[in-house]
Amino acid sequence: MSISMHKNPSNVSMKFDNDYTMSVCIGAGTHSTLYKVDRSHYTKGSVYANNAEIAIIRPDSKFHRIKGQSDDVVGFVSADKVIHIAYAVSCGDMDAVAEILKLQEEKMYV
Repeated sequence: MSISMHKNPSNVSMKFDNDYTMSVCIGAGTHSTLYKVDRSHYTKGSVYANNAEIAIIRPDSKFHRIKGQSDDVVGFVSADKVIHIAYAVSCGDMDAVAEILKLQEEKMYV
């Protein structure tokens, strides 16, 4: 697995051994909810969020449209779900990814 920071410090992409990549974004212009911006630790500051926008990129460099989702990116994914999704992506289990997000969506509308 490799991790690369993009120009925007609120985006990170993780490329797994199976050549799938997961992008995690927080901050301005993303589908996430910020709870703190702290500029005291780093020159450019730190951004903290309750959730994140994610996207999965296939080995052929195209977006993987997650089953049941209507966009290439999925917003407002909780930190706990991001970790579970990252593990499923690293295993190549896209059905598990869809199930994790389905459960999240069901909880949002209860």
